Amino acid sequence: MTIKALMNPVKGAPGYSLGDARELYFNERIGAGDDPRRQEARKRLAKVFVRAAAAGLPASTLLVNLTRQHARAVRDHILTYDKAGGGKIGPDSVKRDLAMMKALIGHALREFDLKKTAHNPFEGLEIGAASGRENEIAACDKREGVVV
Repeated sequence: MTIKALMNPVKGAPGYSLGDARELYFNERIGAGDDPRRQEARKRLAKVFVRAAAAGLPASTLLVNLTRQHARAVRDHILTYDKAGGGKIGPDSVKRDLAMMKALIGHALREFDLKKTAHNPFEGLEIGAASGRENEIAACDKREGVVV
């Protein structure tokens, strides 16, 4: 749904999708502008949605249909990506991607008044054991936990 549709909701509308959540998050949390932090956030948002779609979670997925299985599939898929210089992407990058999905969905659930009908499957999602790289993650996370 577009922001215009939010202003004039249609009774019986099919519901809000992950794409609607992305649009809302972009408009209300990231925004436009030349600030380097905003540019980086826009790039990460686009990258996260490409990776989520590759993991089987397209933007057309309704928020009320999100499951923990979706979240685990996205996490496991992101953990398989290679970084440009060789090797797998680091745990901090995976955590940032998952944190963005968690924040985006949480924001949408609040703003679309879906807290009673949907949940955020990225809430409390751990990345350590799923990666098979527990030692690498433990070394990177001595200051903070690995729960997203």
